[in-house]
Amino acid sequence: MVVCRTGPASSEKPEYLVLNADGTQIRVDNVQFQYTANPSIDRVPKPVSTVSGGILIDVHGNGLDLLQRPRMMINWKGQTFWGAKCEIIDEHLMICRTPPLELSLDRRISIKH
Repeated sequence: MVVCRTGPASSEKPEYLVLNADGTQIRVDNVQFQYTANPSIDRVPKPVSTVSGGILIDVHGNGLDLLQRPRMMINWKGQTFWGAKCEIIDEHLMICRTPPLELSLDRRISIKH
């Protein structure tokens, strides 16, 4: 079995698969990749969550069905937090669960009445 990863393309067009093995190029005529535009995110209607995460967020865009392992990522106070894999509904919608923010134990919150 051969596993291939495609590189970037200069335009949106079909390309044949060419294998390079031991200095030999092999063109596979019956396999053609169709390059398309990169997926884009147009809107996130309710971009809010809780510190504990787990909130379902709708993500609207184009070409979302091309994504293989999309996950929500939050950068907060110099740290990066990753959510679980998003569920792709169709090319225009995926649903992501917000990640929990792991707060350090030395962080104190004072509440005044």
